[in-house]
Amino acid sequence: MKRFVLLLLLAAGIAGTAAAHTIMVFVEGMTTPVPEDGLRYYLTAVEAGVMDVFFSNGDIVFNAGSYQTRDASAAESTPEIDRQYTIRSQARDGGADRVIEVTVNFKQVDSNTYVPDYADYQYVDLAGKRVVRSGTVSVNDQGAGDHPPTDRVCFLVGESVAKEAIAPD
Repeated sequence: MKRFVLLLLLAAGIAGTAAAHTIMVFVEGMTTPVPEDGLRYYLTAVEAGVMDVFFSNGDIVFNAGSYQTRDASAAESTPEIDRQYTIRSQARDGGADRVIEVTVNFKQVDSNTYVPDYADYQYVDLAGKRVVRSGTVSVNDQGAGDHPPTDRVCFLVGESVAKEAIAPD
């Protein structure tokens, strides 16, 4: 009887891990003009929100290791296909079978203050070479209360992106 229970638990554990994915999280910012710090702190908050949801889902997650902020007025200087190829190759080289690409669009409210406006994302199955889901998450949809700290809003945006990406159809 003990052997049967152990085999049953082992089978359940294997079945539970079969649905897990290895996911690279790539987060970048977009604004004009790009501040000197590149909004790195806020991008890490978005990344933390994304990773928290995937990790809680049982997935293996790792980051791309960079936090770029592109100038929105010059965003078209790098063709999108080249950008996607670079990101997805990095994910495959890191052992990922999926990648989530998040672009957080910031707006400048005064000379030194930037706040997130919305985030575009693509959740990509690298093996199947297909976009699983893509969309836009608005900061206004976060329900974070009156004037929460910007890093908290960024974390909530990251959570919302990941929850939307893995939501059943």
